[in-house]
Amino acid sequence: MDIVLSFSADPAWGTHAVALERRTVPHPDLDLVLAQFRSAAFGAVDGADVVWSFGNVVASPIADRFDPTGLVEIGSYMADDTDAVFAFDRAVSERYTEFCSSIGEHYVGTFTCEHLGPEWITEIAWFDATNFEQVDAALGAAEPPEDVARILEECRALQRRDDPRYGLLLTPHAAG
Repeated sequence: MDIVLSFSADPAWGTHAVALERRTVPHPDLDLVLAQFRSAAFGAVDGADVVWSFGNVVASPIADRFDPTGLVEIGSYMADDTDAVFAFDRAVSERYTEFCSSIGEHYVGTFTCEHLGPEWITEIAWFDATNFEQVDAALGAAEPPEDVARILEECRALQRRDDPRYGLLLTPHAAG
């Protein structure tokens, strides 16, 4: 499964408003690019300023049900060993996806993105909520069972936690 996303600096363009979350230090070049994204549409769309392709490496068990019409998050981080991250995701994807779906987060899987570079991992999810404040509240209130807590801890250990990390939050809007 590949996902193509078109971006624009025009906030009225496309199907989704884009908000950038800088989760750690900014990347000196990438931060400037991501900060310009104001809207997005799924697929390669005429009029886009930039088109990114996300190549799937590990699809979750529900990836074929991906619903890009609602809230979508694209989280990107760096890893020292991307193969280890992908192998880990293959091993835990079924259980992780099951838990996430139970709290309204639907995990699509892990992806590469040539625009970001080979050391970057991208995870994509869609949500049942209608805004990201609801998402944050639901995730904050969720108490993962012990096995999922271990999965989350192991996943964090594979990430370069002090390097740039981003979340692109896509909220549906009517095209201008």
